[in-house]
Amino acid sequence: MLKKIFKTEEKKEMIEKNKRLKEKLEELENEIRKKAMIINCKNLSQLKNREEILSEQPIEEKDWSKIENELKNYHSENIELKKILLERERIHGLKDLSYNYYIELERYFKEAKYKVVLEYFDKISKKYVQELTEEEIDGLEFDKKLKDEFKEKYLKFKDYKVNWEIKTNIIKGVKLSKLYSKYRKLVNIFTNDNIEYASDLLGYNFNLLKESGYKKEEIEEFKKIYSSYVDEFRFKRERSYDINDR
Repeated sequence: MLKKIFKTEEKKEMIEKNKRLKEKLEELENEIRKKAMIINCKNLSQLKNREEILSEQPIEEKDWSKIENELKNYHSENIELKKILLERERIHGLKDLSYNYYIELERYFKEAKYKVVLEYFDKISKKYVQELTEEEIDGLEFDKKLKDEFKEKYLKFKDYKVNWEIKTNIIKGVKLSKLYSKYRKLVNIFTNDNIEYASDLLGYNFNLLKESGYKKEEIEEFKKIYSSYVDEFRFKRERSYDINDR
């Protein structure tokens, strides 16, 4: 009896600890998104010219050199935040994940030169990068240079040497702004609740949307869209694609 009580308390403590870690990860993600918006202002000269053209009143001279330095600092800080976030995910968050999400071949191998290779895989019903193997690629009867380039990019995927967006989609699924692109109000509701990716909807009570004025039929449609995505794109993670080893 005592052992059972201790195990229950230990489990509760682990759940609470994991909850705190996830909250910290969300804070880091939000911080990254905020700074990313500022980093996107890359061409300062165009920004300055646009302001001068659109303004009907004389504007004060701005210290564009200072602004540029601030942007560089934000960029450096953003990189460090991403490193921290990835490390926290590696140590804590990702250990608990049992699933990853498929990435379409046409999305990852989007260069025109790979079109003929993708057409071949389409004929044999291969749709996702995670379905491929090195042996399968080695056996392709295409130009050696093309095949080598295709394999090199595939190996980068296996080593998670991909951009931040694809890496996030592998771990958390597609953004809900894409999944529910036709439902802006719904996306705004999710955003306000810090629900951004498909994995964030795991266990979500869609019936809560009644409070926002949605009818039963609409809610059922939202559920169907989510279920269809999960059924197609979520898969049980195998060792060869375990990001914890990276």
